[in-house]
Amino acid sequence: MPNTRVSCSSPNISTGAVARRGRPAKGIDVPATLWLPPADTVPDTVLVEPAVLPAWALRHAIDQYATPGETVLAADTRGFYAGDRHVAFHPLPAHHDPHHADRPAPRRGAVRLAVLQLETVPQGALDVAYPGERVDRVTHFVRPALREAADALSPGGVLAIALAPAEPGHGAQHGPLVLHLAHESGFAYQQHITVLTGDLDGERIIPRLTDAQARAVNAARRDHVPALAPTHLDLAIFTRVKEDTRA
Repeated sequence: MPNTRVSCSSPNISTGAVARRGRPAKGIDVPATLWLPPADTVPDTVLVEPAVLPAWALRHAIDQYATPGETVLAADTRGFYAGDRHVAFHPLPAHHDPHHADRPAPRRGAVRLAVLQLETVPQGALDVAYPGERVDRVTHFVRPALREAADALSPGGVLAIALAPAEPGHGAQHGPLVLHLAHESGFAYQQHITVLTGDLDGERIIPRLTDAQARAVNAARRDHVPALAPTHLDLAIFTRVKEDTRA
C-alpha cells in the first residue's frame, strides 16, 4: 500500500514509541509494533468508515496477514449496539478489501484471517437497545464472536482483534479481559500493534476524531467530565492453535 508508514519491518522509527522487533514492550509480553497512517491519508467518511480500525489500517492488516487467494472475514459490534444480537463473520466489501473478488468462499475451518472490531460504548447504550434484558458486550457479543472465529479459522489462521479506546468520558476498554477470553477460546497471542489514529506534527500527536468521538468529547467536557481525545487504538494479533484448548 503506497505511502503507508508502518514499523512492521523496521524498528528504526523516529517516534521512539516502537519496541524493538522481537522484544516485548514494557507491560506487554509479546512483540509490540507501531503503525502510522499514510502521509496522504484523508479522514474516513461515513460510507467507508470501519467500526474501529481506520480504513488504511484495515487494508494494511489484510495485506499483512492474508494473501489474495485466502479467505478473509470480519465482524464488528455496530449491529449488536443497534439491537441485533446475531453474531456472524462476513467477507469485507471491495472498498475495504482490494482483493475481495479473488477470495474463496468461506468454509468452516479454512479461513485465513478474521478481523474482530470491538467498539467501546457505555453500558447505557445496551440498556437502551435491549430494554430489560440485561445484555452486556462480553457475554452476548465477545464470547460468541470468539467461538465463531475459532470455528471459522484454519489451524494457524490469524485473528486480529481491534479494541477501540473507551468513549471519551465514559467506561473502560476491558482489553485484558478480551485477551484472556481469546486465549480461553483456543488462540495464542502473537503481537500487539498500536495503531496511531492522530496526525504527527513534529513531536506532537494531533487527534483526528470521528464525528462520534468529537461529539463524545464535547459532551463530556460540557459536563465537566475529564475527557482525553483518543490518538491511538490497540490491535491484538492471535493465531489459532492447532490443538483445541477450549474447555
